Amino acid sequence: MAYQYVRTASYTPDPAQGPFPVLRHTLSLPAHWEEPLGRLRDHGRPEGRWHGPLRIPTREINQLIRTTAPDAVTVASNATFGTDSPWLYCAEPFPAPVTNLYAATWLRNLPRDPDAPDVRRLLAECFRELDTGSLTWRADTIDLLEQQPSPGGTAKPTRLVYRLLPDELAARIARQGAYEHGGRQLTFHQVAGAGGGYDAGSSSAELMSWPPIEYRPTGRSGERKPSYYAATLRVGVRTVPFSPVPRIHLSAGIRRFVTGKVWMPFRKGVSVYLLPETSLVPDAPVSRRLSVAMQQWRNGTTDWRQGGPSGMLAAVAALDGLPSADRLVKEADHWIGDGKDGIRLAVGHQAAMGRHPIGTGLMPSERRRLIEWAEQALAPEFVPAPKLQRSRYGRPPVRQLTKRPSMPKNATTEELAALLERTERTAADNARVRRAALAATLDGTDLVGFLVHQTDDQRDRIAATAESTLGLTEFRREQGPETWVWEAEELTVRLHAHPLGELGSPLGAEDRPPRAGQEHDQAIRERRGRVAEAMPV
Repeated sequence: MAYQYVRTASYTPDPAQGPFPVLRHTLSLPAHWEEPLGRLRDHGRPEGRWHGPLRIPTREINQLIRTTAPDAVTVASNATFGTDSPWLYCAEPFPAPVTNLYAATWLRNLPRDPDAPDVRRLLAECFRELDTGSLTWRADTIDLLEQQPSPGGTAKPTRLVYRLLPDELAARIARQGAYEHGGRQLTFHQVAGAGGGYDAGSSSAELMSWPPIEYRPTGRSGERKPSYYAATLRVGVRTVPFSPVPRIHLSAGIRRFVTGKVWMPFRKGVSVYLLPETSLVPDAPVSRRLSVAMQQWRNGTTDWRQGGPSGMLAAVAALDGLPSADRLVKEADHWIGDGKDGIRLAVGHQAAMGRHPIGTGLMPSERRRLIEWAEQALAPEFVPAPKLQRSRYGRPPVRQLTKRPSMPKNATTEELAALLERTERTAADNARVRRAALAATLDGTDLVGFLVHQTDDQRDRIAATAESTLGLTEFRREQGPETWVWEAEELTVRLHAHPLGELGSPLGAEDRPPRAGQEHDQAIRERRGRVAEAMPV
């Protein structure tokens, strides 16, 4: 039986609820930090190499926070300064010593060689000037539905909405109890969000069932080695063209974990999901969220990213709570079951690692049940989007044009002449059908085309093809070289031609293309303006 409608896993704000305010504690970098941090960042870099503003990166400290403080939400890949641009958002503020520890670790990681004598002096001066102990969290109420419509009428949420709204909804889902699957009670934990910008991966929130589910297949050889996986839910904010409201999208899937030895991709890392019994950073609050650490292979050795003797993990004393990287890559499933040494963790499986005993994805029925369970946490602020109705145009279109007769190989001269006559009649009939269909679609308005050509021969061929395809030869009223006009009873067609000229020439001067960056962007803007002037309104 055919479905008459399809229900999407998307949800829109309920207009009866109004704004969606939440209380968050925010941490901002003071405005006077920008200049000292710029000096610290530029130390040891060759002069004249950088063009334009060089931003102060926070990518590595964001990853450290994702590993050791999963409750904090980072909202930028580069440092922002001033109270109007907070860097961290959290439901509860961190203790002052922990905040200072993260700030000091980040500052020490900015120079290329923090152990050089001149860099140590510069760091000491920077610490005295910045006074990291003055960093304070402040409470702020944020509307998670704040937006401004675009000129075309499409919802345009503020940048923070893309990070904080999914985070809030994911936290609600995690608080609503267990989900029953195959006779088991699955508890979902929120996964620490990816740090940085606002792309599709980092601007959504993820939940994962924990502990991992054990799957032990049986076959002719008896019981086999167990495999592990977990159910996942992802919450994201999306917009629909010309819709004045944003949408929440839910998606469900699974994540598979490595058992045995971990294959490390070259110059890349593998994600390690962990839930320690105590915080990895001394005196920091214990989180119920899953932390995400990264292992990487480099120069023949495996280590924790931001780890090592002088790494950021060591600086915040987090390495003491993590297992040895060398042992973990050899026995990835040692910490999956009941956990060891106060920590339970699992290494995510990648497709490049080869075949996994557990297939990808969920069955549609299980995905539907999981999404229906999760959507209960979205009420009352969000309601399901309208169902998609079956289109009345969904059936195969009815053929309107007549097929041209085929030419036999051994036809006589008289047969070829008759076939050519039939072909011309068929082409004329098809042209009338096309013309009538265009007239019905345009509803009395003219069909106007704009042709940019490189040669006059090219222009004339295209105009002749348009004329013959619509059967307009007898209705021609004006013929080039810049304008063609055909006025049939049911349809008027206008074709304007313009030489391509410099609109198709390379950007910049003939002898030198524009440099990447501001010069290239300026050349694009100038070309775009000339194209707009050449095109008729």
